[in-house]
Amino acid sequence: MAGSGINLLVVTLSSASLGAVLALAGVSNAAGPGGERPLDLSAYPTKAEIQSAMATMQAAIPKPATAAPPTEMPGGSVGTAGTYRPADARQPRITRSKTVTLASDGTATFDWSAQGALATPVQVALAPVYSGSGVPSCWPTSATATSVSIKCVVAMTPQNLTLSALTLAATVGVSLNPYTGALTNMQVGVIVLPAS
Repeated sequence: MAGSGINLLVVTLSSASLGAVLALAGVSNAAGPGGERPLDLSAYPTKAEIQSAMATMQAAIPKPATAAPPTEMPGGSVGTAGTYRPADARQPRITRSKTVTLASDGTATFDWSAQGALATPVQVALAPVYSGSGVPSCWPTSATATSVSIKCVVAMTPQNLTLSALTLAATVGVSLNPYTGALTNMQVGVIVLPAS
């Protein structure tokens, strides 16, 4: 360009010369219909192959579980669901527990129907809260998958009864009842476990 101080060198190569240069560079000079050189993509996957591979990878990514986590089980299980447990998911309890208050006849019922049934036969543990004299004794009178009924009495230690008095009572056939009446308003902790 005159007056610009910039000198441009323009090199014009013939088709044969261009072919020779490309050959030296190790590039094929197979021209397309418009003179362009097609690229060799045979070593690369096709669009369909890429889409298929991506679909396979997407399918392998675990998804969040859509149901509550299962309850525990003896021995556990590895599982094959391919889902993960979100941080805010809550596992169902396998135990049922409540503090019940005894009625005037010393009985009470704990019903957990709203929490779901348990596998039967259920296992029941009772913990009476008692500070009186004697020893409280509680037991289940009935148990189902959704409720348990209990009864409590207090075993009294016989006072002022000598061995001769006890022997006489046994001889004449008198029954000495060591239990008091009902324990009204006494509280009892009830814990229920499913069969395993």
